[in-house]
Amino acid sequence: MPHSTANSSTAVAETQQKSYIWTATSNGDAHIRHLSNLERLFETFNRDLYGQNCPFLCASISVKRSAKSPLSPLNVSQLQKRAVEAFCQTRFRYPTVAARVVDGDKALYPVESAAEVKVWAERVVTTVTADGGWLALRERLSRDEPIPTPAGDYCLMYLVVRPDEAESDEITTFDVLMHTHHVFIDGAGVRSVMQEFLSRIAAPLVAEESSWGTEVDKLFPPANLLVKEDEPEKEDSANKSQDSGVRLKGFGKVRDHNF
Repeated sequence: MPHSTANSSTAVAETQQKSYIWTATSNGDAHIRHLSNLERLFETFNRDLYGQNCPFLCASISVKRSAKSPLSPLNVSQLQKRAVEAFCQTRFRYPTVAARVVDGDKALYPVESAAEVKVWAERVVTTVTADGGWLALRERLSRDEPIPTPAGDYCLMYLVVRPDEAESDEITTFDVLMHTHHVFIDGAGVRSVMQEFLSRIAAPLVAEESSWGTEVDKLFPPANLLVKEDEPEKEDSANKSQDSGVRLKGFGKVRDHNF
């Protein structure tokens, strides 16, 4: 009895969707899946039309330390240390920030120890002391710094501190700039990652809350498998919040953070 066209098409679709599921490699040191057609398109665009699919998200931060805060005042070295820790914890919630493309059509996420994750975060989180804030840095990065980096990183965080603030014992303001590849993170995802990063700078998790290796359960498949047809867009509750003094330039406001 010949197979129907409908059954064959369904089987092909099911096989394709299974290839988008993250699967552990044979030695267990990574998880891997195939890129969707849209993700492959983003990867090709960025390779052939440099910078077309590497979005930025920037925020200007005012630091107001709570009188009851057990944390010491932030100077520039402490800010860098807190930011590295915060991005480690951001990776635990959104592990895709450490994913990369291999062989042109596959996504790979390395499964690493706490020490290896810290080395990764120290590489991708950079503190820049300069005038001009995030705007000047964005202009330079868009010209001179390709993504992925030579080390293969697809998501980077920058802290921009004015020279006079960097010399102070307590920082009162700084900028944050996130530069990422569109292949893994869309516009809403960029905002979610930024929000988590700022939250973890303000309120770090305790070490016991990050059990490295289990974060692979949070790896998402391609976005097109998560979106339902005709799904109504939900209003972002973050945009309803009262003025916090923490603004995402061009993206409304994010929650208040006490440092």
